[in-house]
Amino acid sequence: MVESGTILLVEDEPIIALMEQQKLRGYGYNVLLSANRESTLKVINSDHPIDIILMDIDLGEGEADGTAIAEEILLTRSIPIIFLSSHTEQEIVDRTEKISSYGYIVKGCNDTILLASIRMAYKLHQSYMEKEHNFARLQGVITGTNVGTWEWNVQTGETLFNERWAEIIGRSLEELQPLSFETWRRFVHPEDFIKSSLALEEHFNGKTELYECRVRMKHLDGHWVWIEARGSVITHTETGRPAGRPEWVFGMHTDITEQIRLEEAILKSENKYRALFENIEMGFALHRVVRNTDGAVTDYEFIETNESFGRLTGLEPDAIKGKRVTEVIPGIENDPGHWIERYAEVVESGKSIQFESLSEVLGRWYSVTAYKPQPEMFATLFFDTTDNRQLMQELEQSVGVQKVLMKELSHRVKNNLLMVSSLIHLKAVESETDLSDIESRVTAIANLYEELQQTVQVDRVPLHSYIMKIAGNVANNFHKRIDLVMDLAEQDVPTQTAVSIGLIVNEIITNAVKHGFSSDRIEFPKLEIRSSIEGGGMISISNNGLPLPVDFNLENPKTLGLQLIITLAKQINGRITISRKPLPCFTIRYNVSSGYVSY
Repeated sequence: MVESGTILLVEDEPIIALMEQQKLRGYGYNVLLSANRESTLKVINSDHPIDIILMDIDLGEGEADGTAIAEEILLTRSIPIIFLSSHTEQEIVDRTEKISSYGYIVKGCNDTILLASIRMAYKLHQSYMEKEHNFARLQGVITGTNVGTWEWNVQTGETLFNERWAEIIGRSLEELQPLSFETWRRFVHPEDFIKSSLALEEHFNGKTELYECRVRMKHLDGHWVWIEARGSVITHTETGRPAGRPEWVFGMHTDITEQIRLEEAILKSENKYRALFENIEMGFALHRVVRNTDGAVTDYEFIETNESFGRLTGLEPDAIKGKRVTEVIPGIENDPGHWIERYAEVVESGKSIQFESLSEVLGRWYSVTAYKPQPEMFATLFFDTTDNRQLMQELEQSVGVQKVLMKELSHRVKNNLLMVSSLIHLKAVESETDLSDIESRVTAIANLYEELQQTVQVDRVPLHSYIMKIAGNVANNFHKRIDLVMDLAEQDVPTQTAVSIGLIVNEIITNAVKHGFSSDRIEFPKLEIRSSIEGGGMISISNNGLPLPVDFNLENPKTLGLQLIITLAKQINGRITISRKPLPCFTIRYNVSSGYVSY
């Protein structure tokens, strides 16, 4: 709110109220007046948008004073209140600060102080509301993730927990009062308390970015709950780290009891999973990288493999255990699959990868997933895709045949459309009826199939080439000598989009040739078509013929041709605009990626 907004001025002296209202209105504020509690609460309860309240303290005999009214307002609405009074006694100022900390202005102060106080109060309120919003969002995230939160002042021992923190151990915050660091210590397992203290010390000394520790806490029912404890120092007693001593630490507790039980179950079922590991159809291998004296990974050795590994590679698992890959598979360091380099990247970055590659040494294609289970180690899961690759090649050959058939179909459709166009032309000559519009539309579609026949793609059309054919055919159909100027950017568009744009261009240039050049005064008829790739695409069509009729309007199309143009533009989410001067010009803008709308 800068020099604007609505102010509610609560003042019982009418002359002072009117003077202040006039002054503030002069600075651009909307000012509402109120003289007592009843009228003030009426405005407040009306949900009228109020940005600031200027509250007088003394409101006359028999009236509640401004501080009481302010307290009543703040029970229902959050509005910054500035107290405006002639009092300068410290006890009155102190009393207002307990109600609202947005300011206290002594009546009679100059305008600069008053306006600055209003601006400052509004900014403070905006900041407060933003913090409230962010806090509410944070609380929503915490509630949604179902984690307990804790805040601990290392220097004073002050400790705060949320309700979920207590619920994890079967209690409520109320029964844990008073809260302190000892509250945590009372419930944590003694062995884990020592472990947690060491982890905290490492974090305080800057050795770790986060405090992380798994601990057990005693539940009300008597069992131990496993907790994933995480936290971080958020303030220090002095500037800088590690010079400053940790002050406030913020953290979270997550109940991982079920996760621990699952991990224990996995360990107990090791033999069963070992059987699964040995019989799985996918190949598995665990490796350790080998580095040279410069620290670069140049080799890797086999630590463990399963039976499927031997079946898929032709290598005997027991025979290769403990050996290097360059020893087991000579020449692999020069294999185009770059196996050693890829696995080295997994170990260095810690990120898993998935890829498919040909091993020329083994003569097979493999789809591989590699990940880093431990430092300096990587594991691979893979399966043989050689047969799948051969099948894909056969499918690609089949697709090639389909493309040939599609081109032949496009050729036949184009010829049939041209035959229809010829029949329309003959009928027009016979009946002496002008059917050139219909003939040009059919020819425009035939041109599209000609483009499909000539292109490798069957779902996209070179728009520039397509428009050039349409324009040339229209000029030839009318047997007029027209200077046709075309400057078209190369662009491939979806076939459906090309149909709509082609018919739009056909309609516009057909109308230009038929009606724009109908006068004998046009000695050198000229038609210009230009396009660019601008936000998808743009085509402009202009001519030096007769001006457009005064009643020509795309918003209210009266002819079939204009109605067709509008409908086609909507189908491609396009937009058509017209400029009348200096020459009649149509501009078509379209977005290739916006999709095709059916009507």
